[in-house]
Amino acid sequence: MKFGFIAGKAQKSFDSLAEHALKRGHSVEHIPLRDMRISYETICDFVEECAGKYDALHYYAGLADPIGVFFGRVCKEKGLPLLNNRVNISGLVHDKMFQALSFSSQQLPIPHSEFTRNPVWEKLSAKLGSPLIAKRVRGTHGTHVHKITSQQDLDKITEPSFYVFQEFIPHTNDVRVLVLRGKAICGYQRVPAEDDFRANLALGGVARKLTDDVEKLEVFKLAEQATAAIGLDLAGVDLIKATDGGYRLIEININPSWYGITGLTDMQFEELLLDEYEKMALDKS
Repeated sequence: MKFGFIAGKAQKSFDSLAEHALKRGHSVEHIPLRDMRISYETICDFVEECAGKYDALHYYAGLADPIGVFFGRVCKEKGLPLLNNRVNISGLVHDKMFQALSFSSQQLPIPHSEFTRNPVWEKLSAKLGSPLIAKRVRGTHGTHVHKITSQQDLDKITEPSFYVFQEFIPHTNDVRVLVLRGKAICGYQRVPAEDDFRANLALGGVARKLTDDVEKLEVFKLAEQATAAIGLDLAGVDLIKATDGGYRLIEININPSWYGITGLTDMQFEELLLDEYEKMALDKS
């Protein structure tokens, strides 16, 4: 079988997936993104081209949201299997404010969060405490996430209407859980780099194995509930354990990496992902 992986660039996660596919006698090809005319016919041509080459597709990242939605719509019309089809997902799925509201609508635990176009330290700190977190609603790898301790810090934030302000939660555990088709597959701890409150691996954080089985059950259940609230096929769910012992949902990453986690999770995520690709292709047949 032949599968297509749509992404802005081939990452290490893709490379390891392609290696596992070869061992099964399959191939996974990176579909590079291209400049394209904004027209329905152009998207139809792109889908037709993919349908002629691949048994199933994985939409990872890179297309502008409107193009991704229409690409997914045409794939659905033509019966071309597509993991994380954007037509099934709100266009606001990247938006951290939308994510927080989605979690809240299902009564899932989240940090106390506020929206304001004119952030004033006295007002925000009275509601959220000090320090507090300012997080841009669109951002990846921990970028545009700031710890705020004064009005001077707030004044450095341009376009505050694009930010969500949250309480800073001292925590004892930061966890990433990978969820595939509604089932939590694996998880691992993330330890921040020295002198950084963010635990993102892209910023120098270190991944460690989850060893507490009771804790694992709790975070897996929350991750599955969070993913269901958003409607994703594949997601990386970030949670932290507050000092009061309870977990809080921080956000969902719709383009999670799985590179290098085999030794931390006692399983190979690539194999489970390939199982899903095969099932999609067989269902199509």
